[in-house]
Amino acid sequence: MAATGDEEFDLEGYADRFAAAVEAGEIPVPGLEGRREGRWFTLAATDDPRVADPEGFAKGGPLDGMEPGAVLAAMAQAAAGDTAALAGLSVDALLGLAGAGRRMAARGAAVQQRAVAEYARRMREPDRKKAGGAGYALFAQDDLAPELKVNSNQAEDQMTRSEDAERRLPRCSQALWDGLIGEYPMKIIADTTMSLTDEGAAEADQILASAAPDLTPGQLRAMAARVVMMIDPEAAKERRKEAAKKARVEKFQEVAGTAALCGRDLPPQAALRSWQHIDSRARALKKAGAGGTLDQLRVAVYLALTSGTDPLTLLAEVTENAGEQATPDEPETGEGPAGGTRREPHGPKSPRPKSPQGGQDAPVEAVITLLVPVGTQFGWGSVPGEIPGYGPVDPETTQDLVQTASAHPKTRWCVTVIDPETKEAVAHGCAPGQHRWTPNLYRTGGGDRDGPVWPREGEPDPGQAASEQAANEFLDSLRVTLAPIATGAAGCDHQECTDKYQVPRKLKHLVRARRALCTAPGCNRPAADGDADHTVPWPDGPTCQENLGGQCRYHHRCKQQSGWTLEQPQPGIFEWTGPSGRTRTTTPGKYLI
Repeated sequence: MAATGDEEFDLEGYADRFAAAVEAGEIPVPGLEGRREGRWFTLAATDDPRVADPEGFAKGGPLDGMEPGAVLAAMAQAAAGDTAALAGLSVDALLGLAGAGRRMAARGAAVQQRAVAEYARRMREPDRKKAGGAGYALFAQDDLAPELKVNSNQAEDQMTRSEDAERRLPRCSQALWDGLIGEYPMKIIADTTMSLTDEGAAEADQILASAAPDLTPGQLRAMAARVVMMIDPEAAKERRKEAAKKARVEKFQEVAGTAALCGRDLPPQAALRSWQHIDSRARALKKAGAGGTLDQLRVAVYLALTSGTDPLTLLAEVTENAGEQATPDEPETGEGPAGGTRREPHGPKSPRPKSPQGGQDAPVEAVITLLVPVGTQFGWGSVPGEIPGYGPVDPETTQDLVQTASAHPKTRWCVTVIDPETKEAVAHGCAPGQHRWTPNLYRTGGGDRDGPVWPREGEPDPGQAASEQAANEFLDSLRVTLAPIATGAAGCDHQECTDKYQVPRKLKHLVRARRALCTAPGCNRPAADGDADHTVPWPDGPTCQENLGGQCRYHHRCKQQSGWTLEQPQPGIFEWTGPSGRTRTTTPGKYLI
């Protein structure tokens, strides 16, 4: 029996009534009608007899979030299989029904994974001389491929992945069965953890099974890579080296008939430099008056550079085809006082820009944010760095990027203090001026005005304690003044508030340190590339941490549309409510250090 309000809900009686409804054809389940005996369905626990009501898919209803099984499948089919029933659902219930479809698809993927894993186990060939490359009996995958509607290579990959996941990732596999994660997230986890030992995979399984249900595929990929780097840095390093051997440039046709040209498994440093070069040239053209969106200009520059021509030669074609619609990351002239935006788009007849440097487009600064754990920078830690919007980078690459970036005159250091318990940012400060960093300065002696010498020349490396002292001395040399970051119930001390509309640089940094990505649910765009947005439009809302969030341009516009509301009940807690009435909440970012 289960309680519903002040009454007891007869779960067994409801199960009988549900089975009778199936037998009577009131709830059609193709191929299962009349099979009441043995209780062929699994009735998910519910305390609400309204489960048979299609509006039960609405937010908070008994079908919203129900574990996948025969009950959910029957109700979803009844709601979606009848055109009239589907048309009668509220928008809220439609979203719940879509979520039910996702969970049932996950259960289907779990069924396939278990079946394929068991098939793979049986097809293992103990005699290596008789086995195929993956250790299975010769041509075993060819018997599976027609059932999965894939080719032989793909079938063998699925055999290997499914067997590995069921054996080494039981928690994540159970999450797939329960509908908490989908087939694609499971593939990301299985592929990323494949380089780990069984012990390492067990540790990753526990971490990722807890986090994955709340992450988008992009966020999960970044987290899984970070977890693998932290569990076994050497395995992650070897995997990167092996992948680098397969570096290639691929061309293929897109679904729309357009073409794709991309580099795969490239060195991170080189790829980031290439992106900055393309982006800076595109922004220079935009600044010079070029028509077209920033994305279109990046394409023009990319094609010009890879074909050996001047980017300006493609500008006429881009300008001719460009409309006035701006992309989410396109610069704007400012946010309106009431939270609106003002734009100055270039139309399709914008003039060809006059180059200030004799025919060459002028470079402008292109910026990325690199998050660097201090232990990784000074050699005693193995936590990967991270580039918001790009993903984690292994410690070796992180150190190389820091050394290269610190030599640029535009580079500025910031320091963020992380709470070791919550993993949230609690304080942040910016260093004035340029500070170059050279690893050898702290390892083999030398010295310059930008930092201390540790250890001294001729002395042995005293280990982590010395590295920590060197880190402290370097941090002292940055001359950073820390300010508290407002989060959660602790509230805001209002120390950085201003009565002006424009958000000061220091205040922007505090908001972006609190959450490095856009505050919208599932968005991976870096907050540093977006707007410091007033949750309650200024002047009704203050220019203060408790009323600011780092929205990307797209979601900044989204929250201003009719039917959308955004609230920040506590600093760093953002509640997004769409036209359906469903509310999704995002919280301050977690720094896995």
